[in-house]
Amino acid sequence: MSETAQMTGLINDARDFYCEASSADYVINMPSQTIEALPGSRVIIYERGDWRCFHCYFNEESRSFGFKIIWLRGRPFWIMSYGGECLDKARVMPMLEATLQGTYVNRVFIGGRGPGLRIANGLEYRNNLKPPSSFEKSSGREEIKDIETGQLLFWQEFASHLLIEEE
Repeated sequence: MSETAQMTGLINDARDFYCEASSADYVINMPSQTIEALPGSRVIIYERGDWRCFHCYFNEESRSFGFKIIWLRGRPFWIMSYGGECLDKARVMPMLEATLQGTYVNRVFIGGRGPGLRIANGLEYRNNLKPPSSFEKSSGREEIKDIETGQLLFWQEFASHLLIEEE
């Protein structure tokens, strides 16, 4: 197998593992822990075989920030970071969690977030992915608005990329 084919296979495996690990956050409701050196952090670690996903996030009132790192055989392979603001957690979080869970369970990678558009319970979710986008490198902004008032209730910017060089 050529090095290019091997890299393509690894990237596909990493993308599938990302969706599997992210799905576990919501479906299995993985327990989180805190890292003493990072006060206020919540950390979820998911492992399968040679793959490991480390998800660390912080919630401070209406603002949040987080990152995910995927390792392969003890080496960092891929990273995503995200951060934003939520003005109505009671309405937004159930919508956001259901939206993300749907993409992860179905093993769909759309910048690592939800679909382009989803409407439910009077809310509109949009994933404004910047082209070109792939698992190797993507970025964008997701938003949730109240359909009736048009008020922006949630926004988050995200970016991801490979940490290893493609051959």
